[in-house]
Amino acid sequence: MTADALVGIVDDDAGARRSLGWLIQSAGFEVRLWESPEAFLVEPNWDDLGCLILDWRLPSMTGMDLYEQIMARGIRLPTIFVTGHGEVKNCSRAFRAGAIDFLEKPVADDILIARIQIALSRTIQARRASEVNRRRETLTMREQEVLDLLVAGRRLKEVASTLAISLQTAAKHRSRILIKMRAENDVELAHLVTSTKSPSEISAHP
Repeated sequence: MTADALVGIVDDDAGARRSLGWLIQSAGFEVRLWESPEAFLVEPNWDDLGCLILDWRLPSMTGMDLYEQIMARGIRLPTIFVTGHGEVKNCSRAFRAGAIDFLEKPVADDILIARIQIALSRTIQARRASEVNRRRETLTMREQEVLDLLVAGRRLKEVASTLAISLQTAAKHRSRILIKMRAENDVELAHLVTSTKSPSEISAHP
């Protein structure tokens, strides 16, 4: 089981917490449980989580308050709110803050699992993009230029001509780029880069 499939639950109701945990585990995901916001906030391993399920009404603060504290620490964790008292204003506030969904208890099993899958897919995509960006940061400025042209579908001769460098130099840059980006060939390189971009970012390239 990877960290991407780890689901966190913060709910002060022990019965509801265990029930949710059992349901999610039965769907094939690993689960970690917290009984309070305070217990969660001292957790040192948030990076292990793929998504979070928060009860809206907690004793010391609302689930939204906890979510805002998490974001204030620079953590962007896909979150699903559950509540026994659904109110339109709370739902709107949660969505404006970037929540995956706002569900009323009792939550239908299939709906919750579907939302968890959406949340986890976002985490996987975000972590993949972060890793690709980390690799790109190891490239020199010239290698960045060559990469952009290769990803845009330019042949090596076109890359050399566009950048006014020799074909041999362009080939050397390409070889170093493949090593640094951990790609086997140009096709894999293009897929690696474009799969972590939004459509607007892709269309912006030459």
